[in-house]
Amino acid sequence: AVADTSDYVSPPLVLSSEKLDTEEAWSQGRYLAHTVVEEAFGVSLSPPVGVAPAQPNPHTAARAWGRVGRNLLLICGGAIALIVGIGSMSANDKLVEKTWASESTTEDVFFTEPFVVPTDARRSLDVKLESDVSRARAQVHLALINSTTGVAYLPVDTTRKNEGSGRIGLPQPGEYLGRVEVAYAPGTDKAYPGSVRLEVSRDTPWFLPSCLIFLFGLLAPVAVIWSYLRFENKRWMNSDHAG
Repeated sequence: AVADTSDYVSPPLVLSSEKLDTEEAWSQGRYLAHTVVEEAFGVSLSPPVGVAPAQPNPHTAARAWGRVGRNLLLICGGAIALIVGIGSMSANDKLVEKTWASESTTEDVFFTEPFVVPTDARRSLDVKLESDVSRARAQVHLALINSTTGVAYLPVDTTRKNEGSGRIGLPQPGEYLGRVEVAYAPGTDKAYPGSVRLEVSRDTPWFLPSCLIFLFGLLAPVAVIWSYLRFENKRWMNSDHAG
């Protein structure tokens, strides 16, 4: 005859039953780490392989989540400190802030006052272009021109709309002019008043690294949940009921 066996697991305990014809036996067991058995009997055992049925999942322990919480607080605190530090150390210098009115039927060309980009490493430029001139009537072109070297930067793509923003990482130092051109479509015979606004700032705070650090911290709970599920999957695969 073949015995009918069942295990009811609540780590570290397991309740087992064996049924054979009219006889039924129940037993209770408790999981013990192999190091405990070695110490109790003074023997040396082979390292365990796999996951035992009643082996406690270490990723559900309070200490695991407590460790995650502490690390998350440290990471978030570091990200906040980095944000504050970046904000306080950035020059955030407004070099250009200008608005022009465009009323032509062919083209308008505007120039900013000269501004200087220094030689230090913190010379990145953030550019913002705004316009209420319809892209169907005209295209706005923007160029930042280094008067010293003649190098021109095109930080904003206006092929689809006459506004946008861009960043120039390390422009050549020197004196610059901003050139804004409003080129109207051929056949435009009536002026529709519009405006163009340009802002150029140097060394503005860049918070992307801090945001990435914060998002990285949020991965910690995901890692714990994944580890928990992986452990439970191993328990099932090592059991007598693996599919």
